[in-house]
Amino acid sequence: MVPGVSDNCVIGFLDFHKYGDKGWYIDYVKTRGDKGGQKVASQLVDEFFKRYAEPGGMVHFGKMMQPQIGHLKDKMEKQYPDVSVIGAKNF
Repeated sequence: MVPGVSDNCVIGFLDFHKYGDKGWYIDYVKTRGDKGGQKVASQLVDEFFKRYAEPGGMVHFGKMMQPQIGHLKDKMEKQYPDVSVIGAKNF
């Protein structure tokens, strides 16, 4: 959250942390309810991969609780074949 910015301004977020030497762990992806279906989460994941995914690296989607996140994981796995993209589907 950016100080001075109200919650009304935030329509989605992606929280992550470093995972090992060349990896990243996505802790949480969330889109505000009234913005669902507008590809906000997809845009966040796309930008995350552009910035952080490296050939030979890994992105761990963690415990995925929604089919939509599983779809994004599968999409990125195909789009970035030189990155290990993993996660556990719990839906």
